[in-house]
Amino acid sequence: MSIINNGAGVDTLNISGIHAPEYPATLGNTKVNTSSGSPNNEGYKASTGDKSINLSIVDNKLSNSSAYLSSKDHVGYVASAFSEVVLNYTESSLKNTNNSNIYGSPSISTLMETRSGAGFSAAAISNNNSSVSVVSGSESLIYFKQNLINHYSSFKGTVFHVSCDATTISSTSTDDINNIIEFSSLGAIVLTSSSLKESVDKAILAHFVAKYLRVPVFHLFYSSQNDTHSDLTDLVSYERLVSFGRSFEDSLKNSDYEPKNLVSELFKSFNTFFGSQYEILTVQKSASSENSIISFGNQSFTSLKSGPTGSSLFAKFLAIDIHVYGSWTSSDISSVLSTENSKKVVVLGNTPYSSSQTSRLYLEILTNYYFGNINSTTEFIFTNLVESNAVEAEKTILSSIGVISKQESETASVRSETVSIENEVDTNKVSTFAEPQALSSSETSLFELNKQVVFNESFNSSLDTSPEYGNIYTIKVSKTVRLTPESYDRNLFHIEFDIGSSGLTYAIGEALGVYGENDKDDTLNFLNWYGVNPDTLFTKYFSDKAITNTSYQWVKQKLDIFGRPGKKFYEFLAAHATDEDEAAQLKYIVSPEGKESFKQRVEDTVTYADLLLEFKSAHPPFSALIDNVPFIKQRHYSISSSANMHPNKVHLLIVTVGWDNKNGARYGLCTRYLNNLKIGDEIKVSVKPSAMKLPEDDMKPVIMAGLGTGMAPFKAFIEERAYRKAQGIEIGPMALYFGSRHRKMEYLYGEELEAYHTDGILSRIQLAFSRDQKEKVYIQNKLTMDSDIIKSWLLDSEGSFYLCGPTWPVADVKEAIVNSFVEYSDMNAASASKTIEEMKDHERYVLEVY
Repeated sequence: MSIINNGAGVDTLNISGIHAPEYPATLGNTKVNTSSGSPNNEGYKASTGDKSINLSIVDNKLSNSSAYLSSKDHVGYVASAFSEVVLNYTESSLKNTNNSNIYGSPSISTLMETRSGAGFSAAAISNNNSSVSVVSGSESLIYFKQNLINHYSSFKGTVFHVSCDATTISSTSTDDINNIIEFSSLGAIVLTSSSLKESVDKAILAHFVAKYLRVPVFHLFYSSQNDTHSDLTDLVSYERLVSFGRSFEDSLKNSDYEPKNLVSELFKSFNTFFGSQYEILTVQKSASSENSIISFGNQSFTSLKSGPTGSSLFAKFLAIDIHVYGSWTSSDISSVLSTENSKKVVVLGNTPYSSSQTSRLYLEILTNYYFGNINSTTEFIFTNLVESNAVEAEKTILSSIGVISKQESETASVRSETVSIENEVDTNKVSTFAEPQALSSSETSLFELNKQVVFNESFNSSLDTSPEYGNIYTIKVSKTVRLTPESYDRNLFHIEFDIGSSGLTYAIGEALGVYGENDKDDTLNFLNWYGVNPDTLFTKYFSDKAITNTSYQWVKQKLDIFGRPGKKFYEFLAAHATDEDEAAQLKYIVSPEGKESFKQRVEDTVTYADLLLEFKSAHPPFSALIDNVPFIKQRHYSISSSANMHPNKVHLLIVTVGWDNKNGARYGLCTRYLNNLKIGDEIKVSVKPSAMKLPEDDMKPVIMAGLGTGMAPFKAFIEERAYRKAQGIEIGPMALYFGSRHRKMEYLYGEELEAYHTDGILSRIQLAFSRDQKEKVYIQNKLTMDSDIIKSWLLDSEGSFYLCGPTWPVADVKEAIVNSFVEYSDMNAASASKTIEEMKDHERYVLEVY
């Protein structure tokens, strides 16, 4: 018996010894090109030539069981005909004793438990180059979603046969159609069937669709105790499957089909071969109707069409019945509705508990129609149709469009909701699977993007470029000034931004978090080399939303593809390497034996892109890169301006970081990004609090020690004190100890500092230009020269000391201050050090070093 288990485990199955035929290498993800490498007429191949169908098993019949067989058993028979492993997640075993498939390989069926993480075994079997199918009940779908998203590439070519009880609908029943349509956003295709014979035929078609399109395929069939048969082979035989496979294979030669066209050709070939009349979409027109009705897998609607009142009802409607749901479906329906000038469109739900906010079918059709007919006044109506009685079903439909009164249909179970295209769309959140989504990404169609824009709350979607962060502000570059000569090898520059109406505010000493981006040319070159169109859309699924961007946006704005990878990325590439030597080398680098090699790569600043270029056989799908390359981290820079002195502005002091390695010149991502900005460019930023705060008492002394760009927060300190003095506020003394290499090259804001000194804002300036004389002079030397001032301001007047810049002078600076306390007070070195620690606790000794 199938067991529902909400534990954290996953289903397990011993898959050792299973080897499956691979699918033809010429069959791609979105197109089928059979001009080369196709199976020949001598044997219908399931792979590139290693296995062919064994016709000797054609007469291999099932055991002589006299038990009657359900739709599920018939579907299971088809699944075993195309698979080596059939995973059965229903409540009972499949009554199928056939132990070989049409390719001559062993075929087994095993009963699985339904629980959290279900479907992992299917992914593992598929990764083991074995063919696998799944038979499950609709209640199992919520448990498959996490693994289907997380291991999507492992399910390409897998068929999920989903059984739904056609007679029982309870308050705990899931909306089967709705849940399955949700998988279509991942590229899956969905087929429905409504009778025993159709379930067998659609099961066959599902396997051929999965084979040629290499996508997951869901086959939704309705089970009923009335749908039983005593013999499977009366409905389908292996010989017929083999013959059809050969004929369809021949028809594909030298042809190139888009997914919709291939499915259409497959249905036509199937109809010709088996004498059936299946279509992917049925449109039944009436002579003068302005109303349309749309159904997908609705059993009540199917019964109504074939019932005695069907002809009279559909004289009033344009009836659209969806039999195969793919990425093209909503667009096709929109075209039909536009052509027929429908005034009212009824979309049918399948359970009493669906609504216009939760029906994926309704939302997708409405979205597509909206984008193609923006000025239309077409009225869309959502109605749940679950009546088994044809008369009451007809009343439900007619009531939804106002043809009969509500009183006339009061015996019918009606739940209808109406939306006009002209009106605002209700975006209440859609009910989703109980299992949280795993972090995963997939290619996204333009329509899927449109749907996310219109129903962003219903689909938990976002197009934000930095959705994972809060309190993001967009500000504009207003001024850039290089502070060092053009001839100097270090580029230090001042950059100003207009805050505008962004809402950004900041306090003295706070830092600006900048969302840097990769270089445009580097981004385009990488995408071109990787074979990805810059305009292709990809969606990343988070636990609470989905984020969609073009591949160009992902690489330029989000992925740290030119950053340094950790060991996990080496392991990830090893799993994707098709060259055994490259896979072994990648594994070695992250092994204990390869630690020196890994260390050297870190020192050489080897990037994610470098690794992909070096190990060319490790070429994961771009969607997998989105999942395995971390996002660009925010870089924080001390704000160098006072908001009071520069209202509606924010300033930064930046040095461009650059170095050389064996691959050429390299640059720090964010400093390069900032350096390349032009006046008028917009960037996204946030504000980070800091301990670099001026004393609350304006009379308290302030001692500032800064190296290079460590000058940034002190420029803001000085400006703030200057502003307060200009407001008539009395201020205490300030001393600046500034260090850099050369006075001529790196005396940052020198003229402004001299002016502040002249005005008395800066009581003392001590400059340490380390390379301007034979003996090196650093800020700690200047502090030592002023030991009496240091002791007086910090001990006697309880002033504050701040150091900003690189970490290397921290110990020497502390020693200079300790010595000043010892020399000019009765402290010893230990008590002086303890005093500094106490100053830290009271935020009077603040270090901001990097």
